[in-house]
Amino acid sequence: PLNPKTNRIRRSINRLHRKLSPSVSSHSNAPVSPRSINTTDKPICDNNKEEDKKIEFLLKSGQNIKNIFQVFTDYDNYPILMFCNYGKDESSIITALLLGMMGIKDCILVDHYIKSNQSINVNSLLYKHLKYNLFWSEDNFEAPAETITPILNWISHRYGNVSSYLDAIGFPIEKQSKIKGCLLIRSLEEHLTSNNLIR
Repeated sequence: PLNPKTNRIRRSINRLHRKLSPSVSSHSNAPVSPRSINTTDKPICDNNKEEDKKIEFLLKSGQNIKNIFQVFTDYDNYPILMFCNYGKDESSIITALLLGMMGIKDCILVDHYIKSNQSINVNSLLYKHLKYNLFWSEDNFEAPAETITPILNWISHRYGNVSSYLDAIGFPIEKQSKIKGCLLIRSLEEHLTSNNLIR
């Protein structure tokens, strides 16, 4: 059974989803460090592009992102199930941040993101429900590289790397190191177990 502590991830993801509203258009309530925001920047969501809303999300959702990453610092919380409404917005951003923090190159993060396209099953009941009952367009199902690449480029241009972004929103290097330790230990245990090296 899943660890009940992972419910904190779900609650934070749900809060993040509500923050991706097209009506968000300023930085006035951004919970990130003052040194990481240029208050003279114009609103990001002028043209309501998906990548613009995701960048706005990175600017304004620092506290929720910190809450999610805090769960990853405690090894007792693993394994952790993370998801959102569509599986390609909030979850994809948090996954990209997590892997980027681990030092994974942007090109690999993009490749990881677009692999979601391989999971689209046009014959599934869910696909048919979303398309014919909720009138989803094909774009809603797709995860193109053009969506995630500008976000990674923005982080690189503004902060240098993901670790610096996380540090800027108040999740310091020390806590990031705890996550790295948890994930590396977890990965090693799974490797040893799968190769019958430990019970």
